[in-house]
Amino acid sequence: MKYNHKFLHEKKKVFKVPGDELKPGAYEFSFTLELPHGMPGSIIYKEKDTHEDAKAKVKYWIKATLDCNGDDMKYKQVLAVREKPVSLKTNEQ
Repeated sequence: MKYNHKFLHEKKKVFKVPGDELKPGAYEFSFTLELPHGMPGSIIYKEKDTHEDAKAKVKYWIKATLDCNGDDMKYKQVLAVREKPVSLKTNEQ
């Protein structure tokens, strides 16, 4: 059985090119994104002795697009999501 669920789909501009012309070079753009509460962490589970597809997976991607007036440049990267650690409780019964 296959099941897909989209947890989050958000678009936001992270950089405005000054003068509408990007000079040659290497660029890095910082951004932050708040994930919804209760979002599961990334996981891929496979049986060790088979070469079949994953039996279960939760996989996230982040995509970037550089708007080039009709000739856009696109990039897609797998994003590892980790759940918040459970608080350690001591001296409890």
